[in-house]
Amino acid sequence: MAWEYMEELDYRYVLASLHSDIESEDVIIDLCSGNSRFEDCLSDNTYYLSCDLYDERASFNMSDKEFVEEVITQCDVLSLFGYGGFEVDGNPLESSTVLPSIKYVIDNFEPRTVILESIQKYVKPLRDIMNGYPNYEISFEYGTNGDIWLTKRYIMIFKRKEL
Repeated sequence: MAWEYMEELDYRYVLASLHSDIESEDVIIDLCSGNSRFEDCLSDNTYYLSCDLYDERASFNMSDKEFVEEVITQCDVLSLFGYGGFEVDGNPLESSTVLPSIKYVIDNFEPRTVILESIQKYVKPLRDIMNGYPNYEISFEYGTNGDIWLTKRYIMIFKRKEL
């Protein structure tokens, strides 16, 4: 698999599963999942759907834009592990549509929980998106001080405020 070197970062999925109040029968949408092991941390009673163009473990081998607009009909928990920072660096291997896809899911499905994770360099665009949603508040955040850029990670979990 292309992402085997990322196995040392699997703690991200454990942290997310412990701090996101995922309930039985929740629909979990994982965007641009790569080789995500988040599903391995969930109970068997959840409904996990993921998309990725380049990973056979994904539920759907399609872009995040196609996935959110054509496939999903419900979302209780939205997750994005490893945001690639296209808007920051312009890397053509990273999704240029994932930030609008996050907005699309929040606007159309109002997930109870939003989990966003990336290297620390790419936190600002993710935080900026969530700042546009005053009905969400951060419930958990955690950063690491790794030895190299890849291991300097940041995870944020947002909860929808009960009105």
